Amino acid sequence: MIKWGPTAKAALVLTLAQLMYGGNLVAGRIMAQRINPFVLAALRGWVGMVVLSFFAFWQIRKVPRPKWRDMGLLALVGSMGITLAYLTYLIGLKNSTATNAAIITAALPAVTNALLIVGWKVKPSRLEVVGIGTSFLGLLFVFTQGSITELLRFRMSYGELVLCGNVLVSALFSILGQKAMKRFSPLVVTFYASFWGTLFLTPFGVWNVSRVNWNIGWSGWLLILYMGGVITGLANLFNLYGIKLIGSGRAAIYGNMSPVFGILLSGVILGEHLAWYHWVGFTLVMTGVVCGVSQTNLIHKPQTKAKTSKL
Repeated sequence: MIKWGPTAKAALVLTLAQLMYGGNLVAGRIMAQRINPFVLAALRGWVGMVVLSFFAFWQIRKVPRPKWRDMGLLALVGSMGITLAYLTYLIGLKNSTATNAAIITAALPAVTNALLIVGWKVKPSRLEVVGIGTSFLGLLFVFTQGSITELLRFRMSYGELVLCGNVLVSALFSILGQKAMKRFSPLVVTFYASFWGTLFLTPFGVWNVSRVNWNIGWSGWLLILYMGGVITGLANLFNLYGIKLIGSGRAAIYGNMSPVFGILLSGVILGEHLAWYHWVGFTLVMTGVVCGVSQTNLIHKPQTKAKTSKL
């Protein structure tokens, strides 16, 4: 019987996660101008905790409670992937254009693998390097509209600097999350990381709650529900599960799909025009992803027992 291998499972959950993250770019662009980023980050964190509780309650009851040393690691994962990642992302979007934000976040795979090389002595294969480069080339093609002039116009502002910090903490979240999953399941890691990360966010949200205009309408609350329940709850879970299957370095290559999905969803939801260079760039990104993960077989075939010699 043929069974799907870990790479195929990872491809499914990571692609779904990046599709959700792409939707987060659209939601973030809308909500960053409506509500204080500290309050929005705290709200989406607690909404995500409610969603995760439904999935994680029974599993957490069955597994041993993390020791204080493990809890420290989970708190660190949460501070990187929830607290700092949410704040830097929303503050960056508020003070930058969506195009520049997408260009910067596209550096996540390269930064993740650079950290693995420097801090963890893990070197990517040639195909992974080719995949990262091809995907990034596709993103640049989209963002520059096939013109080098657009690239030369890029200037680093306060918002872009904050987004660079977002890339760094997101890369650390993936690497430290992989370490935590050596002891706990992706669901348990996601739950505890979300709990600690949201707990750290709460004081910032409470402090800034007076600056919020609560007349954001029902559409705004639906977007908060999406950013909290879908992104914090499901997308982070899918992302960590994919990392557990194929490792943070290879899983990071899928991160190049997120801004492309964001652009495509902007066309569908916001009515933004999709030009020919969008489709060329999307093709290059997908080609890079295939190159980066192609060393592991998608289909796992159980090995047959070797015949023993009678000599």
